[in-house]
Amino acid sequence: MNGEGARAEVSVDCLLTGGDVAVVSGVVTDSDLPGAEGKRVGVTVHDLGRHDRLGYSWAATGSPAEGAELPRCVSSAPFEKVRKGTGDFEVVPWQPRL
Repeated sequence: MNGEGARAEVSVDCLLTGGDVAVVSGVVTDSDLPGAEGKRVGVTVHDLGRHDRLGYSWAATGSPAEGAELPRCVSSAPFEKVRKGTGDFEVVPWQPRL
């Protein structure tokens, strides 16, 4: 936020994949962002090999520490490029049990 990063650990409560895109959401259990603990966040990964893209729920809602409660499995379109040499994610098919 504001050009600065933050760190968080999350207890995952949803994972969905479709093709080379995955959405994962969960509740923050530990973070250096004041007020983020206990809030649900979502991240989207678009697996493009070494040039992955990310999206995140707070792109539309503002800081995870200040936003309203999100439902599970919510994130944004993967709009941000991953810094070169980091985040080489691999999205594989996964179907939840219904």
